Amino acid sequence: MEFILLAILVIVVAVVIYGTLSRRKIYKDVDRLENWKIELGSRPVAEEIAKVKGLKISGETEEKFELWRKDWDDIVGTHIPDIEKALFDIEEQANKYRFGKARELVTAVENQLQDIEAQIDVIFKEVDELVHSEKENEAGISETQAKFDAMSRHLLQHSLSLGKTAPVFEERKTEMKQALVSFEEDREAGNYTSARQTLKQVDHDLEVQNAQMKEIPVLLKDLDMELPSELRELQRGVENMEGQGYPLGHLSLYEQIEEYKQELPALKESCEEFELEKVKDRIEEIRSFMEATYEMLEKEVDARGAVQAEIPQLEEQLRKLKEKLADLQREEAKVEVSYLIPMEDKEQHDRLAVKMDDTIRNWRLFQDANLNRTQTFSEQRSQLEKHRKEWSGLTKEIQQLKDRLYTLRKDEKKALDTFASVKRQLLEDEMLLQRSFMPRIPSPLLNDLDDADENVKAAEQTLDEVPVEIARANADVDEADKSVRRFHQRLIATLEQVRMAELAIQYGNRYRSSDAELHEQFKEAEKHFHKGRYDDAVNTAVGAMEKKNSNIREVLLEFGKQ
Repeated sequence: MEFILLAILVIVVAVVIYGTLSRRKIYKDVDRLENWKIELGSRPVAEEIAKVKGLKISGETEEKFELWRKDWDDIVGTHIPDIEKALFDIEEQANKYRFGKARELVTAVENQLQDIEAQIDVIFKEVDELVHSEKENEAGISETQAKFDAMSRHLLQHSLSLGKTAPVFEERKTEMKQALVSFEEDREAGNYTSARQTLKQVDHDLEVQNAQMKEIPVLLKDLDMELPSELRELQRGVENMEGQGYPLGHLSLYEQIEEYKQELPALKESCEEFELEKVKDRIEEIRSFMEATYEMLEKEVDARGAVQAEIPQLEEQLRKLKEKLADLQREEAKVEVSYLIPMEDKEQHDRLAVKMDDTIRNWRLFQDANLNRTQTFSEQRSQLEKHRKEWSGLTKEIQQLKDRLYTLRKDEKKALDTFASVKRQLLEDEMLLQRSFMPRIPSPLLNDLDDADENVKAAEQTLDEVPVEIARANADVDEADKSVRRFHQRLIATLEQVRMAELAIQYGNRYRSSDAELHEQFKEAEKHFHKGRYDDAVNTAVGAMEKKNSNIREVLLEFGKQ
C-alpha cells in the first residue's frame, strides 16, 4: 500500500513539474511575441509613407500612397488587435494545461507577425524606391539633357561624314527627344518609376549613338579612301618587285588585292546598315593581309641576295659530293678484289647511290624553279637550306662507309700480324718440345699440339682466300691464338714437371743403396717417368724423400742450381 501511495505521489509531482515548466516556456513565448508586436506597431510606417507627400500625388504615386496607407491601417486596426487577443488566448490555454493548443496558437501568431514584418519592409522599400527614383530623375535629367544637346550638335556638324547613316541618327534623335518629353510627362503625372526607366533608356541610346557616330566616319573613311589607296599602293609595290625579277606571280597577290577592292562597296553598305562589328573584323583582316604581304616582300628582298650568294656555294658542294661518291665507288671496287665486303655495307652503298640520284634530280628541279620563277626567293632559300643539310648528311655517310673500307684493310693487317706471331710461337714451342728429349709425350700435350696445328692451318687457309672475309679471318686467327696459348702453357708446365722428376730421381739415387724401401719407391717413380706420367713420377719421388727431409722441394730446387 505504501508503495502505491509513493508511486502516486511521484506521478503527481512529475505532472506538477511538467506543467510548471511548460507553462513557464509558453509565458516566455508570449512575452517574446508581445515585444515583437510592440516593435512592429511602433515602427514609423506612417512617417515613411508621409515622405511621398513632397511628391506630386497623382498617377502611380497616388495609387501606391493609397495602397500603403490602407495596408498600414489594416495592420494597426485589425491585425495587431487580433494578435493581442491571440496572446491572451495562449495564456488562458496554458493556465488550463492545454499546452498543445497553446503551442499551435504560438506558431500561428509567429507566422502572422512574420507576414506583418514582411509587409512593412515592402512598404519601406517601395517608398524608398519611389522617392529615390524622383531624386535620380531630378539629378539625371540635367546630365542627360546636356548629353542629348551635345549629340545633336555633333550630328549637325558631322552629318556629311556620316553618309547615309545621318538620317537614321536624325530619326533616333527625334525618338530620344520624344522620350525626354514622355519623361517629363511621367514626372508631372507622378509616374516616377516609369520616368526613371525612360531616362535610363535614353542614357543607353545616347551612349550607343555617340559610339556609332564616332566609329562610322572612321570606317567610311577607311572604306572610301584609306583602304583603296593602301591596296593600290600595295599593288604597285608588287608590280615594281615583279619588274625587278622577283617571282611573285604564283602567289595570286593581284587576284587577292582585286578581290578586296571589289569587296569594299559591299562593306560600305554593311556599315550604313550598322553591321559595324562585321565591317571592323573584315577591315582588320584586309589590313592583316597587307601587313603580312609587306613582311613577305621585305623577306623577299633579303632572301634574293642570300639565294644568289648561296647557289654557287651549293653547286660547289654538290660537285664535291659527287666526287666523294665516285671516289667511294672506286675504293669499293678496289677493296672488293681482295676483301669480302659485309652485306649490310653493300646495301648501304646501294641506298647511298639512290639518294645521290634523288639529290641530283631535286637540285635540277630547284634550278628549274629558280630559272622559271615558280618559287619565291624565300621558298628557294628554305630549299637551299634543306639541300645543305641533306648533303651534309650524305657527306658524313660517304665518309663513314669509306672509313669502314679502310677498316677492312687495317683489320686484315692486324689479323696477319697476329697470325704471324701465333705461328712463330707454335714453331718455337714445337722446337722446344723436340729439344726436351722426353721419354714419352703425354696425351693431353699431344692433343693440344694437334688442336693448335689444326687451328693455325685453318686460319692460314682463311687468310689466303681471295677475297678474304675479314670477320671470319679474325675469328679463325683468334681461335688459333687461343689454342697455341693453351699448348704453350701445357708444354711449359710439362717441362717443369719433367725437370722436377729428373732432379728428384738424381738426388734420391744417393740414398737408394742404404734404404731398400726408398729404392723400391724410386723404381716406381722411374716407371712413371718412362711412361710419360711425369706428375705421378714427381709425386712418388718427392713423397718418398719427404720421409728423409720435409723440405725436399726446396732442397731439390737448390740441387738443380748446382
